[in-house]
Amino acid sequence: MPLSAPDGPIIYLFDGDTNKDPEDLQQKLRHWGYRITSDLQSLCNLKGKERGAILLDLRYNDKDAIDSFTTHFPSTLIHDQSIPVIAIVDHPDTTRSLRESGITHIGFMERSPSLKDLARLKALLFFCLSQSPILPTTAPNGTGNGFGGDALTGLSDITQLSIQLEKLLNAKNKSPSQINCGLLLIAVSRFEQINVTWGRNMADRLLRAVAKRLQKQLSTLPSKIRAWLYRPGGAEFALLIDAPEGIAQLTEIAEQVIDCFDQPFILQDKHIYLSSRIGIALANELSQNWTIILHNAYTALSYAKKSDPNSYRIFVPEDADSTSFTARLESDLRQAISNGQIVLYYQPQVDGMTGKIYGLEALVRWIHPDLGTIAPEVILNIAENTELSMILGDALLSMALQDMTRQGQALDEISLSVNMTAAQLRRPDFTQTIQALFDRTGFPPQRLTLELTETEIMTDLNASINNLHSLRNMKMKIAIDDFGTGYSSLSYIQNLPVDCIKIDRSFVTEMNQENSGLIPNLISIAQDLHIRILAEGVETEEQKIQLAREGCTFWQGFLCSPPMPLANLAGFIKDWNARPRPLPLSI
Repeated sequence: MPLSAPDGPIIYLFDGDTNKDPEDLQQKLRHWGYRITSDLQSLCNLKGKERGAILLDLRYNDKDAIDSFTTHFPSTLIHDQSIPVIAIVDHPDTTRSLRESGITHIGFMERSPSLKDLARLKALLFFCLSQSPILPTTAPNGTGNGFGGDALTGLSDITQLSIQLEKLLNAKNKSPSQINCGLLLIAVSRFEQINVTWGRNMADRLLRAVAKRLQKQLSTLPSKIRAWLYRPGGAEFALLIDAPEGIAQLTEIAEQVIDCFDQPFILQDKHIYLSSRIGIALANELSQNWTIILHNAYTALSYAKKSDPNSYRIFVPEDADSTSFTARLESDLRQAISNGQIVLYYQPQVDGMTGKIYGLEALVRWIHPDLGTIAPEVILNIAENTELSMILGDALLSMALQDMTRQGQALDEISLSVNMTAAQLRRPDFTQTIQALFDRTGFPPQRLTLELTETEIMTDLNASINNLHSLRNMKMKIAIDDFGTGYSSLSYIQNLPVDCIKIDRSFVTEMNQENSGLIPNLISIAQDLHIRILAEGVETEEQKIQLAREGCTFWQGFLCSPPMPLANLAGFIKDWNARPRPLPLSI
């Protein structure tokens, strides 16, 4: 039964092989969820988040077919390189003919009747259409390097990645329990902004510089580690590691990749700072095929993109949903809470009017002895699905108050924000539990802000209102975290004793010079209620200035600092707050 959705990506299929039935390929494309169009112009009129691609099925150097296609190929599409072009070809000569005709932003796949290559085509389409628009690139001398080469950087591309990955997966000299390979997908930030601000040539040069720096980093790996670097497209790179010695080695390599972006890239006397996010997937002989590994890596990368810059996420294997694996993680989390594997990092919060740090948010980290760093969302998901939610929440609050108390006068003017769970809020004795922590640690209640998400509050709105009022009566402050991703309505928030709402980082990331998105609406809600609004995930000076102009001057993000361990806090805050400040932006 066809799986094509009415809003699926659009594929323009040009079939140059007149000796076979084009319906065969069309049926497969429809089954994969794509819409087939015979109107090439429709790709020029994509709206909103609509995606489209051109798929060419060409026989060996069929100049008639190539001429027929390019004659009808709108010039707007030739220059709009956000529309990916994929060619199924018999020989590299066909790729050269296409590039000579002016179509340089193109990916190639060698024709084969095998089912494996159908899977490769499916994954190639998935990759091209699930990523952010591919940045324009210029092919040197209009030539490529045969099947699947990236002409801009000289690296191999998605096709060659799939071939090598498949070889490693099929290695017969490894046991099913041994990790055959690890895949790191690396997304580099800010390229769309750089392309708009400084132009295509600068973006191309910067991509080449990133590729060279990553290649240099690879050369420092121990000789026993076999690794390959690829550029699938856009501002993303892929690193394939053969037979890594466990997850710990992969996370160590990921951290080395992240370190590549510590220093600026210097082009035309400009110092350009970039950051990265990495998704990691593991593969062994039990893995079904290379497309699953690629999909797993992109799933991990999608989580990393929701986190702070210069972070990585490991894909939890498909059997993570199984009872045994979940039970193992639950058991491990219980032990982690008691044996010190759960730690807190702290991210500064800045008052934009003074430029000084006034607060800290406590953020959980789990360093698993076998699985490496476990993503915070995985920790919270495990906890929320068990009775551990309350235990973890209480432990984190206790740790945070003790950490701040140990710092003494160094942080005695800094407020503290700690995330609270719905399970804690529903507890009838929660206020007594917190009061006991205040009594034991001596931390003043008026310096503590408890953060909840909209979803947690709406679990039981009436009970939430009563319990939050009780906490406010103890002089604590209340903040709504990830504001804008849930209900975001005056109809419920005006009845809550809220002191601050925090704009989710996704809204800040999507903001640009011409459009602030939903942020003005969210700020308007806060201003109507006369409460503070703080933006999360601020990474650039431009974002900070634009937020201030919209009326939001409190912020946190990498522009100030990533989350840091307790030992680094006092010195960092002292140095930051001692810096000379420009006059605050007039808003």
